Amino acid sequence: MSGTGRFRSRVRFLSDREMLLLVLGILSVIAFVAIRQFVYPKIDEYRKIRGLIPQRLATIARYGVAAGGEEKVDELLAERAESLYDLEGGLLQADSPAAAGAALQGMLKPWVERSKLRLTSLRALAPVVKGAYAEVAVQVDVQGSTEGMASFLAEIARQKKMLRVRKLGITSGMYSMAMAARPELLTVTVEVVGMTDAGAEVKADGGAQ
Repeated sequence: MSGTGRFRSRVRFLSDREMLLLVLGILSVIAFVAIRQFVYPKIDEYRKIRGLIPQRLATIARYGVAAGGEEKVDELLAERAESLYDLEGGLLQADSPAAAGAALQGMLKPWVERSKLRLTSLRALAPVVKGAYAEVAVQVDVQGSTEGMASFLAEIARQKKMLRVRKLGITSGMYSMAMAARPELLTVTVEVVGMTDAGAEVKADGGAQ
């Protein structure tokens, strides 16, 4: 008896439940093969096309501007220059990155005082040149309550200058029943970062990134 004949013979002796499981298994294998052969390639193609859309849109936009002639190019450059001017209003204004770090320290001190935090340390970190700009950072070590710390962080967020908190480390003191009625004492280290014109640093380093 051939292999096919033996298979058919065994199938005839299967119960209805076993037959149903066999059919479901065969259908599952067929569905899996169909998905691998037809669906997965379509999904990969869709993802590839979707990834190219931003690049293609940018290319079309550039050619569209160029096709509009010199007047269109000048108009676009003027718009971008205006946007850059608005953004640069958020830079820390100083003669050098080191001076910008000192200016940032001067900004942070009154915010600490208004937040009723105790300043334990305030120091400028080394500037990092990034193209035409430099990133300046100040490390602030303070002690105080949760409410005071929230107020200090809110002061940073409200500023028109482009400032962000790069690092935030918080530790709390030992808790006891005697301190239950007092505000929780936090020891906090914060790194506040701003941007400024790299100025002389770029010329000295040959435009280092």
